[in-house]
Amino acid sequence: MLKPGDLACHLLPCLLHAAIVKLKHEESTENIPSVGKNIQQATSQANKLLHSVNYDYKRLEDFINQLVTMERVITEARSLKAKFAVDEEENNGEAALELQK
Repeated sequence: MLKPGDLACHLLPCLLHAAIVKLKHEESTENIPSVGKNIQQATSQANKLLHSVNYDYKRLEDFINQLVTMERVITEARSLKAKFAVDEEENNGEAALELQK
């Protein structure tokens, strides 16, 4: 029977892969160049971190925090686009009407 910590260690590569794939998908829809570059760096960094015999948990924690930061940047970009109605023709007209009021 596996302990919860052992199970987490076995699933960690799958979870990190899923997180990177999700970030790539979200970045492609938002088109944020800095996040795209960071995702490429994160992919190579994940490869190095996960192919070692013993995981360096401090570096893995820093890596996960880096992924969280990228997700936050994407979320902030979406929020700003929604707030200022960027890239949507219909909303640009609505935003102009709201500004005139």
